[in-house]
Amino acid sequence: TGGSYIPVYDIAIGQKYIYAATAEGLKRAPVSGAFLNLAHVWTTDTAQLIGMHVNNLVLVDDRLFVSGYSDEPQQVSLFVLNDSDVFNLVVKGNILNFDFCAPYLTLVYGDKVVWYDFNFQPVDSVENWTYGPLEPLDAEVASDGATLFVGHVWAGLIMRKPDGEWISLSPNSPVSDDVYALRPFSTAMLVCPGGKRTTYDNAYMDGNVYVYRGNRWSQLDKNGHDFFDVLDVSVNPKDSNEMLAAAWGKGVVRIVNGVVQEVY
Repeated sequence: TGGSYIPVYDIAIGQKYIYAATAEGLKRAPVSGAFLNLAHVWTTDTAQLIGMHVNNLVLVDDRLFVSGYSDEPQQVSLFVLNDSDVFNLVVKGNILNFDFCAPYLTLVYGDKVVWYDFNFQPVDSVENWTYGPLEPLDAEVASDGATLFVGHVWAGLIMRKPDGEWISLSPNSPVSDDVYALRPFSTAMLVCPGGKRTTYDNAYMDGNVYVYRGNRWSQLDKNGHDFFDVLDVSVNPKDSNEMLAAAWGKGVVRIVNGVVQEVY
């Protein structure tokens, strides 16, 4: 309104509502609503989240999980919206990020990874690996509940096998071993190798999405397009050949069959 903008940190699209984590709190609007670019169309859900810096949203079977912090960024609270439209606190701590990879909810802390079942009961946790304390940037648990993929601070992509053995999955040249985020899809693990500086400037990391499938790596055919710092990637749920990647400071990258089609 009046030419002003509200920063948006994350979105989640459910059956009834679109949720947005913004600088003004958690907002939602009907999926079928019109003029979603106008602020007054969105309702602010602040009853239980007053003073919270909401930053991450995940929808699981139309259940909304919300993470945010009040005064201390190292003390992040994870909430779930129940059937009565009330937010229940699940856990609180130094949570870097979280994700749901059926049937487990994976929480990545600064020094460990913990995963829960759908009733929020702890299944397992990992604090150490072959070379000492675990320093995760991101992590995902496979559907067997025992295989763990970790984007490590300095070791790239590592994996804990069901028998507890750790192995390195760091790609060989020309693919780098940088890992910013992990996104599981079907039988593959998608790796975002981007980054951003603490000043929010570009880190100019390789503009790519690395795909690990069947013990082999592949990467994008950029098709002449120039971009960098891929921070996230999502597969089209209606067409597994199409992906959209978020390139920090550049835009949204549309990818079909591993080939970049356009940068918006």
